[in-house]
Amino acid sequence: MSEESKARFDFKKQVEALKKYRGRGTELISVYITPGYQISDIVAKLRDEYGQASNIKSKSTQKNVQAALERIMAFLKNFRTPPANGMAVFAGNVSQVEGKTDYELFSIEPPMPLAVQFYRCESVFVTEPLEELIDVGGQYGLVVMDGKEATVAVLKGKQIRVVKRMESTAHQKVHKGGQCIHENELVCFSDGSVLPIRNAVEGRSLAALDFKSLKTADAACDKVTVRQSQKALLLKTRNPVSTLKVTPEHVFFTVTENGFEEKRAEDLKEGDFLLLASKLPSPAERVLTEAVAPEGTAVLSQEGRIKLVEKRKSLGELQREAAAAAGLDQASVSELERGDANFGQARLERLLGHYGFDANAFVRAYAEKWKLVCFPAEVTPELAQITGYFLGDGCFDVNRLRFYEGDLEVAKHYEAMIGAVFGASTRIKKRASGWGECFETTAYNKWLVELFAKAFPELADKQVPEKVMRSPNDVVAGFLRGLFDAEGSASSGRISLAMANEGAVKTARLLLLRFGIIASCAPKKSGKKQQYYLEVSDSASLARFASNIGFSGSRKQGGLLKIISAKCSVNRCDQAPVNGLLVKRLAREVGLKNADFKGLPSFLNGARALSRRLFAERVLPVFKKRAVLLREEGSDLAGKAEAIADVIERIACAQVIPAKLAKKEPCSVEGAFYDLSVPETRNFIANGVVVHNSANRYDRLHVEGVEFYYKRIGAAMDAFVGLKNFLGVIVGGPGPAKHDFVKMAPFNYQLKILGVVDTGYTDEFGIREVLEKSSEIISDQEAVKEKKLLDEFMKRVSTGGLSLYGLAEIQSALERGQIERLLVTEGMELWQIKQKCGNCGKERVKLQEKPGSPEPCECGGKWQVVDEHDLVNAIVGRAEEKAVPIEMISRDTPEGSQFYATFKGLGALLRYK
Repeated sequence: MSEESKARFDFKKQVEALKKYRGRGTELISVYITPGYQISDIVAKLRDEYGQASNIKSKSTQKNVQAALERIMAFLKNFRTPPANGMAVFAGNVSQVEGKTDYELFSIEPPMPLAVQFYRCESVFVTEPLEELIDVGGQYGLVVMDGKEATVAVLKGKQIRVVKRMESTAHQKVHKGGQCIHENELVCFSDGSVLPIRNAVEGRSLAALDFKSLKTADAACDKVTVRQSQKALLLKTRNPVSTLKVTPEHVFFTVTENGFEEKRAEDLKEGDFLLLASKLPSPAERVLTEAVAPEGTAVLSQEGRIKLVEKRKSLGELQREAAAAAGLDQASVSELERGDANFGQARLERLLGHYGFDANAFVRAYAEKWKLVCFPAEVTPELAQITGYFLGDGCFDVNRLRFYEGDLEVAKHYEAMIGAVFGASTRIKKRASGWGECFETTAYNKWLVELFAKAFPELADKQVPEKVMRSPNDVVAGFLRGLFDAEGSASSGRISLAMANEGAVKTARLLLLRFGIIASCAPKKSGKKQQYYLEVSDSASLARFASNIGFSGSRKQGGLLKIISAKCSVNRCDQAPVNGLLVKRLAREVGLKNADFKGLPSFLNGARALSRRLFAERVLPVFKKRAVLLREEGSDLAGKAEAIADVIERIACAQVIPAKLAKKEPCSVEGAFYDLSVPETRNFIANGVVVHNSANRYDRLHVEGVEFYYKRIGAAMDAFVGLKNFLGVIVGGPGPAKHDFVKMAPFNYQLKILGVVDTGYTDEFGIREVLEKSSEIISDQEAVKEKKLLDEFMKRVSTGGLSLYGLAEIQSALERGQIERLLVTEGMELWQIKQKCGNCGKERVKLQEKPGSPEPCECGGKWQVVDEHDLVNAIVGRAEEKAVPIEMISRDTPEGSQFYATFKGLGALLRYK
């Protein structure tokens, strides 16, 4: 037991050390050799690889690869045959200093036989096969449940990984409370409206995600619940930046190496990836403005005006005399004769009566209808563009519309557009303002002002008009163009927009998603004023903005095109919604290797995300090609490869992206929180984030029944199928539900139930309880053994029995032969460092966990390290010499973690005192 534990300890340290090295390119060599394989054959293959390395374009990479291969081949000359368990050899330039080389060679003989043999050249040493050997023993499935909730976990060695947590209300009758979104957060309704969630009503459809196709679609809400909350959390994502205010128990979808997993807000950690929509559905029908233009009144034609002038002159009257006789003023008569203004029916009849004309006959012969104002019957792209421009830089001024602009070209553009759309007279005037000179465009028409305000009442509060949001994309594009013309800019590698109106900015961000344009949105300070910014920076979204929306002014449009042409292909926002480790696992299932995916080692190792463009170009074709090849070969894996290729294609075309959680903090609970039920998709989109639907959490399973709840637990247990060395499942929990579940057996027939135990909890504490109460069932399991050992140690410590802790005490007891069993925390470090001051000659000895740079001496000189001594290895080595059994204690269990924190990782059971 002790020898096995010590060997595993040394082996694990070697593997962990290898994982820290990074190459400056794909130049680190890993060679795995299985037991019994001819070394000469390995060397021959390496010589062939040496020749192939001459084709590497980078001279420095070529040099480093060939140097590493030379060292491995020289090392293998020392062997005729591999060691009993095989071996792994690693070599390469591990220097982290540019321009310098540090070639190192490492060899490891594993404690168990190697089952794989390969050669790899990557930017890291390939250690996965060795890591698999570290995981000794079997794996167990643990399930704790009652009628309300369940937790499913995997026990592997000394580590417990929770697979899924789920809830059910099938055994209780609760109708209120639950997971909620703050009333001001925005949702996208099926008619195109982007409104706060408080506008949701039963029967109204809203945007959601279809997880089967990974496309956004509209789904009906069948229940709305409103409640207050005692706690709330504000979540903020990065790439893109977005915020969402929720209750702690609200459930989100996270992107993990196991696919999409559900997590409560309170359980989310910074660095988790949430699902955000990258495209939203849009309506197709045109929307009426519902504005009725006033009928024009009678005005005289030129022929009619000539008749009036001739009649006045024939009577020998001046304008003022004719006006006085008719009871009018001279200006009215003058304007009528010139045709400068509408005269008015009543005044016209009085003047015609004075001249002796039949008013009705004269009007029929010489009157025309004067159109007061033009106003489109439906919301057009041009009308929407003027509306967007007005929202950004316009205002109502009694019977005028005013617009303020710093670019004369843009001011003239909108002057012409206003004239063409409304037929209104306009004027541009240069004027000074608090922010410098600008151009004021004024549209004079009181009827236009009335119609504009009536058609778009939201403009009075500087909000996006609902008629615009409910319109097709060409109309929304016009609106966004106007808004960006007014408040947008194109510089510093991005387009951006900043306004004091939070609602308008957040709504604009979601409207951009109709075109697949991904934008960040967050508050910012501008002097003493609070503003909200919207920013688009990734290359794909910038290109979509240019082709679908753009700017009206040549200066901003030119800046946008310049940004696009200079933009590199790196994309931090528009990324594939998948963890590379999952892709790697799927690749292994159909016989693909990392080398089949060119230039993607970091992605496949889960170290970084990948843009959707690169995913479609470098990952999808590899899976499709593999599926075709296996089908042509008649392989049994063909069907599986085709199914996996279909999954990869859906990911490549997905309308969602991952966004990293950057911050989670408590926030104000002021206001109501809304709870929606969307049974079709069981999710909806709030502020662009895909969130779990919630209201039916309390009554769904009263309809679906207990059976469905049990089937959900059984489906979660599918995660156990296919696990390496899986030995069986233990079920626990309070009450009778666990026995009903085992009797119903709604899980994969391959899973064996090892036992059923009683616990008091159904969460992670319940999982620990299952482990404690299953000691007879899985007595040989590592975590169980370790717990028994530490329980015995703690019992002896608390009673003053045969136990010991402390560095000096343990060293002394070892020499006296008192120690029965030595306990050492796995991976701990403790160094004895002797130092001497180069200035005053003073010496000292320090104990610390890791060797580091010493601080200055009191005299001002520098401490210099004279000697370093690894105390842990020394104690372990001395224990081996004394034939003392050594137990390595994990930090992954609560007991092991407590042992390290309390006893500094060292303890012993004694034979005698």
